[in-house]
Amino acid sequence: MSYSLHALLKVREHHKNAAESKFKDALIDHQFAQKKLDEIKQALIEASLSRTKTQNQFFAKSKSSPFNKREINCHASSCQKNILNENDLKNHVKNQEEQVRFAAMKLAVAKNGLLDAHVNLKLVENHYKTWQQQELSAEKSRAEHESDDFNGAQFILRKT
Repeated sequence: MSYSLHALLKVREHHKNAAESKFKDALIDHQFAQKKLDEIKQALIEASLSRTKTQNQFFAKSKSSPFNKREINCHASSCQKNILNENDLKNHVKNQEEQVRFAAMKLAVAKNGLLDAHVNLKLVENHYKTWQQQELSAEKSRAEHESDDFNGAQFILRKT
C-alpha cells in the first residue's frame, strides 16, 4: 500500500504544480490583454484629442483668414483619416475587451483548478501522514512484541 499511496502523492503534487503553472500563465495572459486594452484606449483618446485639436485649429484659422479649395480639401481628407482611425481603434477596443473577458474566464478556470489541486493534494497528504503514523505504531508494536518474545525466551532459558 505504501508504494501506491506514495505514487498517488507524487501524482497529486505534479497536478498541483501543473495547476500553479496554468494559473501563472493565465494571470500573465490576462495582465497582458488588460495592458493592451489600456494602450488601445489611450491611443483612442489621443486620436480623438488630435482630431478635436485639428478641427479647433481649422476653425480658429478660418475666422482670421479665408481658406482656398486645396486647404479645405486637405483638412477634410485629414479629418476623414482621423475619423477612420478612431473607428478602427474603437473596433480594436471591442475586440480587445472580448479578449480580456476570455482571459478572465481562463484565469477563473485556472484558479478553480488550482484550488481543486490543492484540496486533492491536502487530502492525500493527510491520508499519507495517517498511514505513516499507523505504520510507525505497528512497527513499534512489532518491536515490543519481538522484545517481549526475546526477553521471555531468555527468562525461560535462565530457569532451566
